[in-house]
Amino acid sequence: NDPLLDDGKPDLPVSIDCLAWPMPAHRSVSSTFKDPKHPFVPGKHDGTDFPAPVGTPVLAVADGEVEWTREVAPGQDAAVSIRFDQTWFFEVHHLSRVEVAKGATVARGQPLGLSGGAVGAAGSGPWTTGPPLHFSLRHGQAYVNVAKYFCP
Repeated sequence: NDPLLDDGKPDLPVSIDCLAWPMPAHRSVSSTFKDPKHPFVPGKHDGTDFPAPVGTPVLAVADGEVEWTREVAPGQDAAVSIRFDQTWFFEVHHLSRVEVAKGATVARGQPLGLSGGAVGAAGSGPWTTGPPLHFSLRHGQAYVNVAKYFCP
């Protein structure tokens, strides 16, 4: 059992009932949290992958502040991390464009960037098998299953 992959469901901050979807029109899942069949990290996948066409807007799931960004570059996983409470963070990975900067305040539903993840494309990083958005939710240092938190 990996202490950095939490199967529980810690309570969201009091002001948040549920998290918005990062790509509302793309809710299907290609790889689940802790997916035992993940091609790169079987059983240790720290997020959920949502397939979507490259260039799909990726939206903030809650109000927060940009903790860090990683820009689009060859061989690099372009990503954004948002802190939305003292101990809660969400991350979006495999972007084809990053549209926010470290320290910026973001509102729920605000574009953070564009999805990417096409194999070999700049920003997709070395761990993609197609164009997904990798979405991770973290409480403190542990990643949690975001499927338990999305709004219906």
